[in-house]
Amino acid sequence: MSVISHKEWDDYADAYSHDFPLDAVPREPGEYRPTDHFVNERRSRRIGGDVIRGCIEEGEVYEAEGDNRYKFHWSHPTTLQTYILIVELNRWAFLDPRDKHDAITVYRFQH
Repeated sequence: MSVISHKEWDDYADAYSHDFPLDAVPREPGEYRPTDHFVNERRSRRIGGDVIRGCIEEGEVYEAEGDNRYKFHWSHPTTLQTYILIVELNRWAFLDPRDKHDAITVYRFQH
């Protein structure tokens, strides 16, 4: 993907701890539990489930600001609009299938 935010360009995520390699970030939507903030932002921004699924399954993964936070960048194939989904990985979720990683927020990237 050719679109990156100024935060990736300036390596803002380098100031945080990322305990997991990028290829460890789960690609199955069922591995994530939405936080209250995620639910509220998704609703207010009118972002559909197809976007969430597309971000997780097909998006490019980057380290994000915040300890063990990662972001998916994904462009919708029809609208070409870019979306960013932020998740926080939880080491217990890798050990216990009943535990989940957190979906923190989702938003439309402003080009």
